[in-house]
Amino acid sequence: AGRDAAATFSAGLLVTLGNPKTIVFYLALLPNLMDLTAVTATDFAVLVALTFVVLVITMTPYIALAGRARARLRTPRSLRLVIRIAATFLGGAAITIAARSQ
Repeated sequence: AGRDAAATFSAGLLVTLGNPKTIVFYLALLPNLMDLTAVTATDFAVLVALTFVVLVITMTPYIALAGRARARLRTPRSLRLVIRIAATFLGGAAITIAARSQ
């Protein structure tokens, strides 16, 4: 189980670090905060470490909520309820869009 948890964590981290939104955020923000021509290998390592810490802090609540949702959605009854609620919202959105387009 420990190996599976480490593999899952590593896969999630790689997906998050490869997320284009994160990359675009840094491309938009970093040039305004620091001179990128003066970034050393040490500076780069610090930026990577800070990114890792921020992602762990911000993603931990999502992980916890996803785990709880996964546990609750294991029963057919609760899954059916979620599907009905989602269908109601999608139907309401469709009706709203149709009403506005006339």
